[in-house]
Amino acid sequence: MAAAILVLAVVAGALVLIFRDQSPSPSAALGNPATPTATPATGLPTTVSTHGISVTLQLVDSTSSATRFHVSIKLPKYAVEQPHDFILGQAPATNVQLAGMNAESSQLQAFDFSTSSVSDDLQLQYPAPFPANRTVTLTIDQLWLPDKPPSPLASPTDWNTFTPTPVHMHAVDGPWTLRVTPDMVATQPLPTYQSDWYCEDDAVSPAPKVDCYPPMGRPLAERLVNFRIIEPNPLVPPLSRDPFTVGVDRFGAPRSNPPNYVNLTYWTSQKSPQQEVQLVETTNPAAVPNVNGDSASITTPLTAGGPPQTLAILPGSVATTVIQRVSVTQFDVGGGQFPTRYYVWTQAGIGSYLAYTVEPPSSKPLLSGAEMRQLVTSIIQQRAGRATPGPTPLASP
Repeated sequence: MAAAILVLAVVAGALVLIFRDQSPSPSAALGNPATPTATPATGLPTTVSTHGISVTLQLVDSTSSATRFHVSIKLPKYAVEQPHDFILGQAPATNVQLAGMNAESSQLQAFDFSTSSVSDDLQLQYPAPFPANRTVTLTIDQLWLPDKPPSPLASPTDWNTFTPTPVHMHAVDGPWTLRVTPDMVATQPLPTYQSDWYCEDDAVSPAPKVDCYPPMGRPLAERLVNFRIIEPNPLVPPLSRDPFTVGVDRFGAPRSNPPNYVNLTYWTSQKSPQQEVQLVETTNPAAVPNVNGDSASITTPLTAGGPPQTLAILPGSVATTVIQRVSVTQFDVGGGQFPTRYYVWTQAGIGSYLAYTVEPPSSKPLLSGAEMRQLVTSIIQQRAGRATPGPTPLASP
């Protein structure tokens, strides 16, 4: 009897028992593995097929500290809409081989962002930039796929008496080998905005009129927007940022225009309490706070197409200072509930603001006013060309 690993999971509302079959791979029954087929590697996306299973490299997102490969795996018909465990297995770093980058295969971080029942959409991340002068090879040795269930999956009606449906996983041997050149990355198509459901928030009605893009690294985001994205440099301790969390949106402008709004979030250290600093840069004037007496109005991606959001300013908190000939307005909102301090300015046609939120409200602020002004000054000096930016300190990927 073949050994198996048992995993209990909830998939699409149904409780399932997932068995990982440890017996030899049945891939020989699926076709001849000796001759994988590939599309000509002239650009991205690029696809390779083995045993009739297609693996497509859709996008390469690279920053100064890390690279993410966006990979889509088209499921065979028997696996479509079937629950399954992670398709790269329980130890993806031993199942995916990397060559040509200053990173080890064992450093892989794998994420599943699947929204389709016919494919698995993965992001494979390594802690090194994509090289400027070398071909990178990414090889998937094995995939784990579900066997076809003997009967349709049942959703539980009574958790006390429900018996989980067994789902058996089997290994399919590859390899699926993707070779990527620097030219392919430099000329790859840019990301497109997502479908309406991706942008919607159930708590917002009516739905905002916004085109939103998946989170990405700053270099890729800069290729999308029509302005230079400037981050504070250096970041004051203890702030850091994940390299692939730049939010990009377009609202208040026709779709023929480039995206016009970027949002970056910096976090304090993982020690409690964790606090955040949000940076927004935009060419949409309505997307930066407009102070009028004891309130400020602002349009965000969640309120686009509707009335602007009103921020109640705490009495006596408004102050204006001039940094490098740029007027910066500072004010506080929130009071006892999620107090936030804003720094707002416009420079060279780019509206910017930093918003520092202390959460929970009873926490002691980890950043001083002088440190926040240091961040503002750094951005203003860089946009004026009076400072040379270096690499932004990022969180370890």
